[in-house]
Amino acid sequence: MHFVFERLNDRKVVQWAIAYLAVAWVAIQLVDVLGDQFEWPLEVQKGITWVLVVGFVATILTAFLHGISSGEAPLPSAKNQAPTAPATDRRVANSPGQARLLSEGRAAVERRAWRDAVEALTAADATEKLSAAEDLDGLAEAAWWTGDLDVATSTRERAVAAYVERGDSERAGLLAIRNAEDFAYQRADSVANGWLARAERLLVEEAESVAHGHLQRLRSMRAMKHGDLDTALTLAKEVHSVGERHRDLDLQALSLQDQGRILIALGQVEAGLPLVDEAMASAVSGELSLHTTGRVYCNMMETCDKLSDFERASQWNDVGTKWCQDYTESIFPGICRVYRAKILGLRGAWVEAQAEALKASEELKHWLPVAGEAWYQIGELRLRLGDLDAAESAFHQAHELGREPFPGIAELRWKKGHTDQARSLIDSALANRALDGPTRARLLPTKISIAVAGDDLAAAQEALDKLSHIADQYPSPALSATVAEQGAEVALHANRIDDAIWHARAAIKEWAEVGFPFETARARLTLARSFLATGDSAPAELELRAAKSAFERLGARPAIEETLGLLAE
Repeated sequence: MHFVFERLNDRKVVQWAIAYLAVAWVAIQLVDVLGDQFEWPLEVQKGITWVLVVGFVATILTAFLHGISSGEAPLPSAKNQAPTAPATDRRVANSPGQARLLSEGRAAVERRAWRDAVEALTAADATEKLSAAEDLDGLAEAAWWTGDLDVATSTRERAVAAYVERGDSERAGLLAIRNAEDFAYQRADSVANGWLARAERLLVEEAESVAHGHLQRLRSMRAMKHGDLDTALTLAKEVHSVGERHRDLDLQALSLQDQGRILIALGQVEAGLPLVDEAMASAVSGELSLHTTGRVYCNMMETCDKLSDFERASQWNDVGTKWCQDYTESIFPGICRVYRAKILGLRGAWVEAQAEALKASEELKHWLPVAGEAWYQIGELRLRLGDLDAAESAFHQAHELGREPFPGIAELRWKKGHTDQARSLIDSALANRALDGPTRARLLPTKISIAVAGDDLAAAQEALDKLSHIADQYPSPALSATVAEQGAEVALHANRIDDAIWHARAAIKEWAEVGFPFETARARLTLARSFLATGDSAPAELELRAAKSAFERLGARPAIEETLGLLAE
């Protein structure tokens, strides 16, 4: 009964009833006085009274119906009543319509239905500007999970102001850190620096909390980005200490992974990889928050990709893909798709890989670097398929989204016959002093191929020596196979045929063990050319036919044409 009274009160039925009764009472008093003075018949006075009674009923019905038409939900049953905020909740709606939208939005945030949350809370904000910090916080989080960074960062800015006004500097500081991270991710470094400074100011006088650990982590990542690896490692260890003091598993896992990545950047791969694996194990076991789990997964896949450790990447990607499937409304299925596309491409499933990369590029259109990586992969696939114009378009798209299009764009210009342009592009990319060893190792094979094609054997040998040195620092089966294949190319053009045959055979074996059919067939071409250089056509034909079959299965048109040309000799 109390609940029904509250709902009638919400629709102003009670207020209208009281007001009408007050007016009716005055009217009855006037009728009584005037009736006596002017000697009205009793029937007239009774008629006026009945009109007032009917008017009262009409007023109650009008007030009730107006409450429904203005957006207030009908009385819910106990069975399907929507969750309501606790009595202490300070988030008060300013209108019945906004109250309904806020209730829907808050419930959607609770159940992690991110798209529903964005829709409801955005509509509530359009009805009347949201002012409660928790609602703005919820909308920003939901927008982030659906990949809309613009809405996420702008709404977080409002949430920070709301938390500051309420005196909650810790939560405001944590959201300022999130904005700094997101703007840095979008390459808006000046804006990111501004948010970092604001976070520092908000937290400087606060007692140590988890927020301070995240602030220290942001400083560590900035030091790593600028090449100050010793400082980055020191700060990462401090982050772990904060996580231990506050028993925060997220901070501990992020710190372990960061320490591992920094050690790898320092060339200490054997010390760094176990830390990265440990953090990933914590993530997939369900110990961490959703946000941290996704971040750890992305960092793991990026590390494997950088090291050309595709076996480890494949194993963790299978685990990560299962996790992503449980959060289909988030950005993470798209990120999983990018890494899956790369592995599919290397395994030889080019059609499926290109479809996955195209889908990921659409899903991640607001996440520029990852979307750029998807377009780069599309470019490489199209290059191998022989669709050079489409490949160039994809490389340009990747570049616009913040992914350097190397070495693919240089290889493309070389394939089109623009050797000078190709050489200039790859030399420009390698001149970047900020490149770490693994990234440089991705560029050097193209440098070697272009130098060999231009008969610049000195430049080719120099690049090969650098590649070999990096492979010693960052060992992996794929990088070892790359060194063997490029060694065969250089030896062949230096007329060291025995060395070329030895390196080519090693490359074929290693590429086959890694499971990369295109690279295996490509190494067979080098071996065949080496045999042809000795005049031994029988083993050359054997290798060429094996390579041709592999290229035909892949649809690698340029490689097929090259192979047919060698068979015709």
